[in-house]
Amino acid sequence: MRDFIKLLLFITISVGAISLVSHVWVQNFVVTTADMEPSISAGERLLISRTAYVFSTPHRGEIVIYDSPTGNTTKIKRIIGLPGDIIEIKNRSVFVNGTQLSEPYVKFSADYTLLPFEVPHNRYFVMEDNRTFRHNSPLEWTVSYDDIRGRAWIQTWPPDKWGTVNNFALEPQLMASSMLEQPVPAD
Repeated sequence: MRDFIKLLLFITISVGAISLVSHVWVQNFVVTTADMEPSISAGERLLISRTAYVFSTPHRGEIVIYDSPTGNTTKIKRIIGLPGDIIEIKNRSVFVNGTQLSEPYVKFSADYTLLPFEVPHNRYFVMEDNRTFRHNSPLEWTVSYDDIRGRAWIQTWPPDKWGTVNNFALEPQLMASSMLEQPVPAD
């Protein structure tokens, strides 16, 4: 009987510890809009890495979940610009620090213009992958680091979409562009 009580206590403590750790490290998130199509559709379920930015900062191309500054809602968008970046939208294209982005994850390009805009300190410029939505307002184009809950990590529903989320790295494009712009040293 004593061994049974020890086993039951061990199982209870283990389940409680696993539950606590999983709640701290990950969070379930249900996508409610078509804002991120084709990458992520309404009705899909994700696991969010809540610890992704404990030892690092967000990167361009990552899909983040954050608390909206305009209300009590949680949003999902892709980081396009980092603090200090100059963002411009023209001719249905997005430019970061003068470099036009190639964005294969975009369903419909932005049909609006944004004059060169510097991303404020401690804020990140975010956009939806489906850019036809009109509620993509300037108030929601930047998000505070403190409002970011985590990075989209794993798609868990529907079963045919199981796997890691496509956090498309934009840094290689910007680095390649900056290398092209550097003068070639003379012999």
